[in-house]
Amino acid sequence: MAELPAKLPPRVKRVARDALEPRELAFVVAYCDSFKIQRAAIEAGFPPKGAHVQANRLLKRDTIQSALREEMDDRLRDTRVNVDRVLHEIAIMAFADIGDYLRFDADGNFHHDFSGLPRGATRAIQEITIDTYMEGKGENAREVKKTKLRLYPKTQALEMLGKYLKMFVERHEHSGPGGGPIELDVELTTAQREEIEAEVLKNLDFIDDGSPRVVEAEFEEVGGGGA
Repeated sequence: MAELPAKLPPRVKRVARDALEPRELAFVVAYCDSFKIQRAAIEAGFPPKGAHVQANRLLKRDTIQSALREEMDDRLRDTRVNVDRVLHEIAIMAFADIGDYLRFDADGNFHHDFSGLPRGATRAIQEITIDTYMEGKGENAREVKKTKLRLYPKTQALEMLGKYLKMFVERHEHSGPGGGPIELDVELTTAQREEIEAEVLKNLDFIDDGSPRVVEAEFEEVGGGGA
C-alpha cells in the first residue's frame, strides 16, 4: 500500500456552507453522497413533487456551487485523494510487467511466483482464480492446482496517462453523404458575389472577343554551357 501523509492538510473553511439554510446545506451533503439531484433534494427535505426542478434551481446558484466545492475538497482531503496519488495508481497498472508474477526454469517452463513482487505490484492484479482438481486414477492420482492471473488492461491505463499528459491529439473529419463534400446552401449578396468574381478574374486574361482564358506562363531555359 502506498505511504500516506502522516499529517493531513487543514480542512477547508466552511465559509460558503455556513451561509446556507439548513435544507440547502443538507442538499449539498446529500448531492455529494450520490450525485443524484432529485434524490438529494428529497433527502434534504424538499417535497418529492417538483424535487427535480428545485434541485436544478439550487445547482444554478453560486452559493450552492461554492458550498459544493468546499464539501468535495474536504472529502478529498479526508480520503487523501490527490492528482499525484491517482496518477501513481494508474501508472502501476500501465507499466505492470507480467514477468514480475512468474518464475521460469531452465527448460523455459514457468509458474506463478508472488514471493518477490515489487512494492505495489499487487494493485495491478484484477483477478486471481485457483482451480484444484485430481488428475489420474488410483495410486497415480495427484492433485493439480491451476492458477489464473489477470492484470488490469494496460492499454486503457496508458491511454488515461497519455490523455492527461496531452500526448494524443484527437482529430475529427467531417464529410457529406457517402463521404462526399459537405454541401452548404449559402445565399450571397450581390456585393459578395461581385467580390468573389473579381478575385477569380485576377487570374484570367482576356482575348479580343472577350472570352476568358487562363494566363499561360512562359519560361526561358538557361543553358548550362555551349560547345
